[in-house]
Amino acid sequence: LPLADRWLYVPSIGYSVCVAWMISVTPARLARVAVSGGLALAFVFGVMTWSRGPVFANDLSMMEETAQDFVADAGGLEVLVSEDSSRAYHVMTTHGLLALERNDIEAASPLLRRAVDISGRSPRALINLASLELIRGDHSAVVLLLTEAIQEAGERDHQAVYMNLGEALMHLGRTEEAERIYRRALSVDSDNLDAILGLGRALLQGERSDEAIVVFRDGVVRAPSDPRLAINLGYACRDDCSCAVPAMTRYEAHTTDSPNHRRRQVAREVLSRCSVRIEE
Repeated sequence: LPLADRWLYVPSIGYSVCVAWMISVTPARLARVAVSGGLALAFVFGVMTWSRGPVFANDLSMMEETAQDFVADAGGLEVLVSEDSSRAYHVMTTHGLLALERNDIEAASPLLRRAVDISGRSPRALINLASLELIRGDHSAVVLLLTEAIQEAGERDHQAVYMNLGEALMHLGRTEEAERIYRRALSVDSDNLDAILGLGRALLQGERSDEAIVVFRDGVVRAPSDPRLAINLGYACRDDCSCAVPAMTRYEAHTTDSPNHRRRQVAREVLSRCSVRIEE
């Protein structure tokens, strides 16, 4: 579907042509059904065209262009806020996310908070604000925001909510809750490597290394070239060289970490320790 408002006219006009053709070739006895179905879909595309579809825009530069048009058409931001809350929400969210992309937390915070208020605390607005709080390091705020958002979030947003919520719970030391969140994410998408990684880390932090090893091994089977899973597996089974050496070797073969990175040091320490044991 369209990436920005200017493209919304293409499917609308194109579909209108298709409806006209369909009606012209349909036998008379089916014409009523064809017209009914055609008009229903034409209405959907018509609404999308009229609304100019900012919600479908995923590219921030295109969203910014639309936001500027909204403010210009209304004659000012505050006028837009008072007259059209949905477009005002789009403007606040766009500028907030742009500030967040620049890592300007102080500028992003009031914009994303206002977007939450304007939208009536919509799930998407809560998720955006939670992303800011995760960067800021306020993990308690992240948990509160995402716990509220997950009740109303659509299926498309659930995985993002699970990942950020699990990360925040891990930072707060609430590993059992984080484990449940990651398992819920995997029940929706068993190939979610971030959820596999998070679940394994939660189990490891909860001193359940045997279970963590099973989870990380499953992840390595699914994604053999993912260095994150390999090094976590190597770390989880570091006392078992038959498990740790292949995992750390795989990590070193696929990692892009710098030579002085902490993960590189951990891998070298484990491999060195195992090499001494083998020689003994």
